[in-house]
Amino acid sequence: MIFMFAAAVLSWPAWTGTASAERDPETVLLDTPPSSTGGRWEPWRDAPAEPYWAGTSLQCPAHLRAWRDPARRVAEQIIVWGCEQPNDAAVALWGQLRSTVRVGMPAFEPLPAHPAAWSRAEPLRDGVYTYTVIFARSIYLVRTSAAGLSPDGLPRLATETALAQLRALAGPDHVVHGIEFDGTRMLLTVPFVLYWVILVPIRAARNPLRGETYETPTGRAHWIDVGRTATRLKWGLRLRFTARLFGALSVFGLAGAVVNPPQEVPWAVMVIAVLGVWFGWIRSPGPLRLWRPYRIRGLHLTRRPASWLSPIAGICSLAVGVFAACVVMAVAMVGAFGIDRSPLITDGVLNPRYLNEDLSLPARVAVAIIAPLPAENLQQSVFVIAVLLLVLSVLIRRYGRRRALADAETRLAKDQRAHVLYLRPFDNDVLKIPTSAFGRTSLVERISMAYRQPFEEVLVRHLHTLGPVVAIADPNVRLPDIGAAKQPVPDGTWQKQVREWARRATVIVIVVTPKEVTETGFGWEIDYLARNVPDVPLMLVLAPYRRGELEARWWRFLSFAAVRHRRFAGLDPHAYHGSAAHVIVTGRHGEWIAFGARKRTEFTYAASLARAIETVCPRHQRGLGFVARRMAARLPPPALERVIDLDDQTARAVRAAAEEGARRDAASWAGDRGGGEGDEGVPLDTRALLRALMRVDAIAWERVRQRGPGDITSARAFRDPLEAPELDWCGLRLTASAGRALLTAAALAAEHDMRPIPAGLLALGLVAERDCAAARLLGVHDESSRSHMLTVIQEEILGVELEGAQRL
Repeated sequence: MIFMFAAAVLSWPAWTGTASAERDPETVLLDTPPSSTGGRWEPWRDAPAEPYWAGTSLQCPAHLRAWRDPARRVAEQIIVWGCEQPNDAAVALWGQLRSTVRVGMPAFEPLPAHPAAWSRAEPLRDGVYTYTVIFARSIYLVRTSAAGLSPDGLPRLATETALAQLRALAGPDHVVHGIEFDGTRMLLTVPFVLYWVILVPIRAARNPLRGETYETPTGRAHWIDVGRTATRLKWGLRLRFTARLFGALSVFGLAGAVVNPPQEVPWAVMVIAVLGVWFGWIRSPGPLRLWRPYRIRGLHLTRRPASWLSPIAGICSLAVGVFAACVVMAVAMVGAFGIDRSPLITDGVLNPRYLNEDLSLPARVAVAIIAPLPAENLQQSVFVIAVLLLVLSVLIRRYGRRRALADAETRLAKDQRAHVLYLRPFDNDVLKIPTSAFGRTSLVERISMAYRQPFEEVLVRHLHTLGPVVAIADPNVRLPDIGAAKQPVPDGTWQKQVREWARRATVIVIVVTPKEVTETGFGWEIDYLARNVPDVPLMLVLAPYRRGELEARWWRFLSFAAVRHRRFAGLDPHAYHGSAAHVIVTGRHGEWIAFGARKRTEFTYAASLARAIETVCPRHQRGLGFVARRMAARLPPPALERVIDLDDQTARAVRAAAEEGARRDAASWAGDRGGGEGDEGVPLDTRALLRALMRVDAIAWERVRQRGPGDITSARAFRDPLEAPELDWCGLRLTASAGRALLTAAALAAEHDMRPIPAGLLALGLVAERDCAAARLLGVHDESSRSHMLTVIQEEILGVELEGAQRL
């Protein structure tokens, strides 16, 4: 078909030339209107008319003959075009019918007196009316018209003259279908039908988790079902997409009305535009706060020479996708312009002889695209071609992105946030899951049939909220797939790289569905995490296998980890009903909390990951260093003396405040905690830390008091929240709030190279704990007052403004 189309296009210049002189239409024209028309007709005009397809080898010479009746003030006219072939006359008739639709003139309607003729009535300027009849017989195209000051009688005059001219011609009539142009409906209907009737059922049939349900426990502590949240998230995204679609269409409609002022804009269009913009961009549905996927584009072009294939692949992918869209739109245009039912189709294919017919640009493009395709199987052929082109476009795009992906070293150098360590059995890298079109990177991926993507890519989309996700590259894979930033390392040094990353990670994510657990591979990672990094939060992810295989893999992990290590022993409650769990994390007090649902989709994983991330790392603590993030899991870090290094003046003031606070508040603390015989003493709280800071620089704190909403000299008995664990630092017992404040100060000092820790950083750490006694004394009661106090402390106490301090 392609060679046939190429040959037709190459032979196009040969079609132009001079028309044959043997087709003289003057010889077949009537000499006078038939007598049945009555009146006294006078010759008016008798001359050649403008040829049809002038300047081409298809040129049809024409002759015009007209008469008029002065008494009745009417006129008649006949134009006859003589074509080279009978089908040329049929195509010319089809072109005449189509031209009236294209320019918005009154359309031709079938003539009741003859099945192959068409007629129309049209008012002209200056009160003149006309009635036209057009038909094609043999090699001739005939057009008769009657004009007058009144429409009465014109149809009879034109019809009888046309029938008389028809009888004067020999040969068969050409029956041409009418044209009902509804391009807008056709252009919108064809993609909609292709997507919902064909693509959606095929996607559902190819879903490996189709019909799979998982067992969810009931009435169990530390189990959270996110099924309803995921459903609201799914429909919220669809609602936002619908709002954006209708909002954009309505805005375009309003813009067109502004360009053409005479047009009136219905009030419904304005309402839809306002609602679409409001719900589509300004105020999205509530559940969408859980949907913030990070799109891994792969745009790092300077790391490796091969990465420059990415923009080339992107351009090629876009070109193939656009061509696929043009193929689909061509079918819609063919139907909209009636090309599939026109005489342009001969012997089941488009006749290249008529490619120079006077088509509009969209129709010409559509004709050029579908020219090689058989007309009887046009829809099926176009669907197959469009699907193949879309798949090819996606493959090209993803190949280019994989070529340009940054390795872990490059990613960590670019993103200064604390990283997320991703550990998984390598056999899980081939696992794919049906994904939502709203989270994919490119347009071709959103509309293609290749809707399944690597499970790792889905995880990284949502884990990137915490920081860059890094992993060890599979040594057996030459080109890594899209997902975590992978670092290729030699076989003998990968354990060293895992140790380095694990100690500084904000969270360690483990895919706990191994096919097997080996002592030197995945099993070594589990042993190391359990024994050497007890202070880093863990996030266990159960991959989307079918229920039977998932339970077998989950049991294989538990039989290794829970039996050998005390840290994983708390997973026993999730052992028998863990198939529905998506993500399991450690809570504030070291317990394991599971998030899951009866189904496994990207929406359920998004909801589970969002809840798990908020559990291990609350939003107000993101953006800090790894030390402060460790406290988000409420786990006591070891050797605080090595981390918290206060300057000498602040350290002495803290110790003095601890001794004074212990003497003054012992009685009240004992009462609050139910203390009595056997009480081990009073821990140092944030109120005592604030008193110590005031002693270091009383003048600066007086300025803070004047600018702040609170009263730091108040005697109100604010207390730190009663929560565990209490921490030890340099022989002093600290409340949990005081310990987190010190760790926040240490994290800021490490990130901004301000060791030993000055008093201003410790003050920022106190304000970061919004529910502690010190923050309440400073007047912190909401986000606005907290942000104001952070600014005041940086200006009056610290003396410098720290980047990222407002994210504390």
